[in-house]
Amino acid sequence: MLGKRKGIPKGLGEAADPRPALKRAQTERKQAKDPYGLDERQAAEKAYLAATQAADVVAAKLLGRKPEGTGGRYDALARLDKQKGTQTAQAFSDVRLNLHEDCFHEGRCTREGLDEGFAAAKRLVADVRKHVGFTPYPPPKPRGRQRK
Repeated sequence: MLGKRKGIPKGLGEAADPRPALKRAQTERKQAKDPYGLDERQAAEKAYLAATQAADVVAAKLLGRKPEGTGGRYDALARLDKQKGTQTAQAFSDVRLNLHEDCFHEGRCTREGLDEGFAAAKRLVADVRKHVGFTPYPPPKPRGRQRK
């Protein structure tokens, strides 16, 4: 447990910022040696992870709890869409279909699907950051005696 943070209930801190996962996914996609192969599939799954982390942040801030699976994530994003006029639920759906289901699980990675999925993940993370915000991780506490 990372403790309480401003706006995020205790225990949900690990989903505070999806940007590192999205950046890793984009880097892996650029460095993929086998286009549409295992490297692309791993990058697609990391982008989906970033999308789920963004949805978890929305659920934590708007619902006050961790979402119960994919349905809970859609509920939280739909609530954000209604309040702010965004299209985060549709972006999450695009990421889930193109990257998680088609590419990662089924192995059907197409250039169009990957481009659309990565664009949707980037849009989702940006919208959540703009309308909900992320709480940065606190710096680690020093252990032992510190010299001055």
